[in-house]
Amino acid sequence: MTTNLLQRGLDWLHDRQRTHVSATVAIRRGGSTTSDVPATPGRTEFEEEREYGGARVSHAHDWLIAAADYQIEGVVVEPADGDRIVSTEADGTLRVFEVSPFGTEPAFRPTDPGRKRLRVHSRQIDEVTP
Repeated sequence: MTTNLLQRGLDWLHDRQRTHVSATVAIRRGGSTTSDVPATPGRTEFEEEREYGGARVSHAHDWLIAAADYQIEGVVVEPADGDRIVSTEADGTLRVFEVSPFGTEPAFRPTDPGRKRLRVHSRQIDEVTP
């Protein structure tokens, strides 16, 4: 009973986030593009120790995307290194991000035990202004 209650609460929270704080992006892999994918922007910081002492802090631009929404040609797939996520800003600016591993993390990881939502790491590689 507790597990079902917790899962229902988590599902409710994911649904609200997807509905109210997501933007729509396009996912590109090779010559295929999937449009209108709900994605919530995020950020992950990493601290890397340098060989000769000190540390460097860097960050990845993350996207929280429902696993069922990450599709290529109508087929649900896992994010892959090199996929592109394209975000259109309110002023028409296109920002292109490349999915890639970051620090010691792979390119993506699930955010919940049921693997219903993914945190996809990316870095901005292009910006096109209208």
